[in-house]
Amino acid sequence: MLYENKSYGEVFKEMRINKGISEKEACAEVCNRSTLRCFEVGGNVIRFHTFIKLLKNIDVPAEEYFDVFDSYKIEKNNDLDHNSLTYPSEIVRRAKDLQLHKE
Repeated sequence: MLYENKSYGEVFKEMRINKGISEKEACAEVCNRSTLRCFEVGGNVIRFHTFIKLLKNIDVPAEEYFDVFDSYKIEKNNDLDHNSLTYPSEIVRRAKDLQLHKE
């Protein structure tokens, strides 16, 4: 199996930097910079609602983030079962589907 494991924070940092957004801008009104730094190196777990606010600050929808995150988990030979709940983006999609069916 050849795939790269990155933490949620490491992927977040990569996306933040690619968008040219500073730490200060990313964590504005959400958390302090030391919390963000620790999260970005994989050393801190943050609450989900805090994470969603951070994503909003860097203008990245959750589904897009989890698609990028998933890309680091997909084996190079693509033999994984894409119907499982292994991927965070699949969980997000199924949650959205459930919400739509309730309405």
